[in-house]
Amino acid sequence: MIAAGAAPDRVVVEIEIDTHRNKVCATASGATALVEAAAGDACGESDRLAIATQSFACDAAELRGIELSTAMSGYERRRDLRVIDERGVVRLALRDYRLTLTTAAGVESHVRDAVEAATQFGDVGRALPALYLLRGARIAAYEGLTNTEQAVALAAEEVEGCAPDESIIVLIEPRSA
Repeated sequence: MIAAGAAPDRVVVEIEIDTHRNKVCATASGATALVEAAAGDACGESDRLAIATQSFACDAAELRGIELSTAMSGYERRRDLRVIDERGVVRLALRDYRLTLTTAAGVESHVRDAVEAATQFGDVGRALPALYLLRGARIAAYEGLTNTEQAVALAAEEVEGCAPDESIIVLIEPRSA
């Protein structure tokens, strides 16, 4: 994506693991400088709040704002979340999410604990949660994880090359077993 002209902080990689077919699918998307220029200027807090209220189809008084990074804001309603970037695009919508903050140096142990805590057990086995890592304007999405060590390895790969004290937001969305 970067070689094709996408801004490095605008590349989003989603990894889906299908254990039934022994298949891993990685999809990358990003915006080129031309698309970024056409998207217009950054929008303010009031604009992002209006976008969140429209996304939730609710009144603004029902929302709680969460500052995620300099490039992304979050809006919570009950236990649902919308992540909106500085241009007013809803980049992520989660239900019954869990949010924690860590650093690049602590991401491995943090992800391990968060995934283990959110793993659901049922009649047919266990279901690991969806995992999302946010840093700056970047979102890494991992769905269909098969085990905790896989989640830890993917998270470590995502933060490779980051400063040890760089803030990483870990979002977890539990899945039903």
